[in-house]
Amino acid sequence: MGVAAVIRQTFSDARWLRDAEAAWKAKPSLPRPDRIEAWAALGDVLSGSEPVFVETGDVLALLRAGKIAAESGLKPKFVTGNDAYVLMDEVKALAPELVLTLAFPAAPAVDDDDDWTDVSLGRLRHWDRAPSNPRWLRDAGLSFALTTHGLSELEALPDRVRKARARGLSFDDLLAAFTTVPAKMLGLEGKAGEIAPGRAANLVVVEGTLFADRSRVVATWVDGRPHEVRPKRGPLTGTFRLDGGRLELRNDPGRVS
Repeated sequence: MGVAAVIRQTFSDARWLRDAEAAWKAKPSLPRPDRIEAWAALGDVLSGSEPVFVETGDVLALLRAGKIAAESGLKPKFVTGNDAYVLMDEVKALAPELVLTLAFPAAPAVDDDDDWTDVSLGRLRHWDRAPSNPRWLRDAGLSFALTTHGLSELEALPDRVRKARARGLSFDDLLAAFTTVPAKMLGLEGKAGEIAPGRAANLVVVEGTLFADRSRVVATWVDGRPHEVRPKRGPLTGTFRLDGGRLELRNDPGRVS
């Protein structure tokens, strides 16, 4: 309750400062309001010119944050977990812009029979259902971006993606969640997020199918410049130009002419 009250008060103060400064500029004979930079910094958020992301730990926090955002006239993006399915009707009514973490809960440790008494049914149910959350949200008509935020190891990303795919999330929805949806959230629609003329040439080149078991990222492109993930090693052969001269590299690295 205290946290919610502070958030509400902060946005109320920021709105007051914005309106007070506008009134003073329109009529300089009025007393000039004291400028508090922390409130002033929220001015672009209140006007909608600067995006704001709110991290919510669970579906209840998501719904509370959504209510506060509506009171303040905000349209934030919510970085949230994998339990929206618990209150799907309420989440659907909120129609939030979601950024979903792929940090699915780990299986409870039950090394012996006594450990089962410490594992609640709710925890087991969430462990089982969390990977289905993206697909269920999509079935409810909600779009979302996906993030690596929350993963302790980035190497776990392909495994988490495969779990979501195994629960019915389509490849097209998966790809959109990493490309076009976040581009739109950041105001980069038409500039990034897809391969098309006039877009930024930021690409990931994969050998095989993206996120498949044996797929391998071979290169990334940033602003049209390629960067090999694993540069080739060993002797080079061929003819290359160097400062207008001629350089021939042969199989014997020690012989250069």
